Amino acid sequence: MYGPNRSFRRQAAASGHGKRMSWDFRSVFTPNAPVGELGLLIGREQQLRAVRDAVDSRGAHPTVIGWRGVGKTSLVHHACKGRLHARINCSQDSTFDSLMKAALNSTGLSVLTDQEIGRTWSLDEAESGRCVRLKGARLNMRLFYEIVASLDVPLTIVLDEYDRLPRGDDPKGLIGDLVKALSDHADEHQCTLVFVGIARSVSMLLGAHDSIHRQVEEIWLPPLTDTHLGNFLSEAERLTEIAFDAPVRDELIQASRGLPYVTHLLGKESALVATERSDFRGRVTEQDLEQAKRRAIRKVYGNHLARFSKELGALSEKEKHVIRCLVSVHHAIREPLTSATKVNADQRGLTAEEFTEATHTLVRKKLLYLGEKGSADVRFADPLLGPLLRMRFGAFRTAKTKAPNDRQMDLFAALRLDATPQPTEALYEDADAGVGGVVDLGAEDATSSSQRAGRVFVSYSHKDRRWLEQLRIHLKPLERDNLVDMWDDTRIRAGNDWRAEIAGAIRGARVAVLLITADFLASEFVTTDELPRLLLAAERGGMVILPVIVGASHFEHFPALARFQTANSPANPLNGMRIPERERVFVEIGRQILAAVSEDV
Repeated sequence: MYGPNRSFRRQAAASGHGKRMSWDFRSVFTPNAPVGELGLLIGREQQLRAVRDAVDSRGAHPTVIGWRGVGKTSLVHHACKGRLHARINCSQDSTFDSLMKAALNSTGLSVLTDQEIGRTWSLDEAESGRCVRLKGARLNMRLFYEIVASLDVPLTIVLDEYDRLPRGDDPKGLIGDLVKALSDHADEHQCTLVFVGIARSVSMLLGAHDSIHRQVEEIWLPPLTDTHLGNFLSEAERLTEIAFDAPVRDELIQASRGLPYVTHLLGKESALVATERSDFRGRVTEQDLEQAKRRAIRKVYGNHLARFSKELGALSEKEKHVIRCLVSVHHAIREPLTSATKVNADQRGLTAEEFTEATHTLVRKKLLYLGEKGSADVRFADPLLGPLLRMRFGAFRTAKTKAPNDRQMDLFAALRLDATPQPTEALYEDADAGVGGVVDLGAEDATSSSQRAGRVFVSYSHKDRRWLEQLRIHLKPLERDNLVDMWDDTRIRAGNDWRAEIAGAIRGARVAVLLITADFLASEFVTTDELPRLLLAAERGGMVILPVIVGASHFEHFPALARFQTANSPANPLNGMRIPERERVFVEIGRQILAAVSEDV
C-alpha cells in the first residue's frame, strides 16, 4: 500500500508546509522490488506495449532481455498485471519439475504424488479439482502441457532470472520443448511463457534450442536516457514532496549510468539520510547524497568487491587507463573507438591505436563489450562496475558535456579497491586503509595514502555516530586531495585485534579529534584506554589534540582535557547551533587539522 510520508508530514506540519498528503519515499524508490505504480515506469512505454501484445497473442512468448538494473522485472510486473500469472525466480538448482510445480501451485493447484496426498490431503480434497495427482515422482513436459490445456482461463508464467539456469536438457532443454509444443498447438490452450534475464540476445538467454527462436519475441531493454531518469525524479519529487537539490539530481542521473535500479537505490538512501536529520525541511542535499553513497555500497556491492578488485588488479597500465576513461564519461563511449580516443591520447600520452588495442584486450577478458544492438558503444560487461566506481569515488562531477579535467583524472588515477569484502559497517568507509590486498589503478607508487597524508584519529562515542559522519563529510575533500587520512574504528576489519588496531592508529596519527559529549565522557573504554594513549602521544610525540564540543557535558571537570583549546566554546555545543553556524565550525575544524598536518613533525 502506498501511504503518506509520515516523517515528512510531521516536520511539514511543524513548519507550516505540506497541505496535501505525500507518499512515503520508500513506496516511490523501490530498488528491491518492482516499481509499484505504473506512472513511475517512465521511459518504457514502447517495451510495455510489446510485452502486453505478445502475451495477448497466442503462440508468442515474449523474452525480455537487458543488463542488470535496467528494470526488466518491473516491466514484466506491469505487463502481466490484471492477468492470472505466476512469477517464478530461477536458480542454478532449478529443474523443470520444480519450476512448473511452483507455477501451478501459485494458481491454486497442487501437484502431488500419491504418497504426498496421503500425508497432506484427504482423498476427497485430492478429488476436488484443486490437486493434480502424479503417477511418477516428477512432473514431465507432457503432463504439464495436459494440465495447462485443461485450464479454462489464460495463464501467464514468468520465468525471471532465466540466465541463472544451468545449460543442459533439464531444465532448459525441456522448457524449449515445452515452448515448441505450446506454439505448435496454440489453439488448444491459453498458456504463455515469459522469459526474463540478463543477456544480449535470445540465443544467449535460451541456449542453442534453434527450433524455439521463431516462437519467442525478443524485447530488448536499453539503459534509460538522462531525460527519462530526470522525469522519474521529477515525478518522485511531486509525489513525496521531497526535493533534490540541483547538484544532487545531476549526480543521481550521472551515477546511475542509465540504470533505474541505481537511481532507485540512491534516491531511497539519500531521502532516508535526509529525513533522519533533525533539521530536515524537505530537501536532499549533497551531503545527504554522499552519505547515501556509502550506505548503498555497504548494502549492495559488498559481495562484488573482491571480484572487481581481482579483475582490476591484473590489468596493465594501458588497460587501467581505458577503465578510468569509462568512469569519466557518461553512460558509455558513444563514438567509434578511433574517434573517442583522440581526446584521451592527448590527456595521458596514449595513442588512439594503443587505446583501441587495450579496449579490445579488455573485451577478450570479458570486462568490457563493444556494441549494443549494432551501435559502437563501449561498456562495462558487468553494469554494476561503473556505478560502483562512480559512487565510491565521485571524482567526475563536471557536466556531462565537458571532458574530465586533469585534476579529475588524477583523482581516479589514485583509485584503490580492497580485495577482501568486509562484513562490518566499516566496508568502504575509506578505501585507503593501508592494509594488504589493495588494487591500485594507476597510482604512481605503492605508498599508501595513510603514509602520504596526515593521519587524523577520531575518538567518539558510538552513540554519537551522526557527528562522526558530519565530520567525515567535511574532511572528505581534504582526503580526496590526499592531504589528510581520517581514521576511526569503523575501519577495523572483522576478526582483527581491535585494541591493537586502535593503538597502531594512534601511533601513526598527527592529530586527534575528540567529539565531546556526555556519552563520550561516560564511556569506560574512552576514558581509561583510548584517552590516556592520546594524551601520552600528545606529551611525547607532539600529537595535536582538538576537542570538539558536540553536546553539553562536564568537560571542564576533566583537567587533562580542558587544558586543550577547543574548536568551539563549551558553552555553545554543536547540537545547539543553527545549521549555518555549525557548518562554519566544521570548516574551521578542517582548517585547523590541515594546518596541523602541514607542519613538519
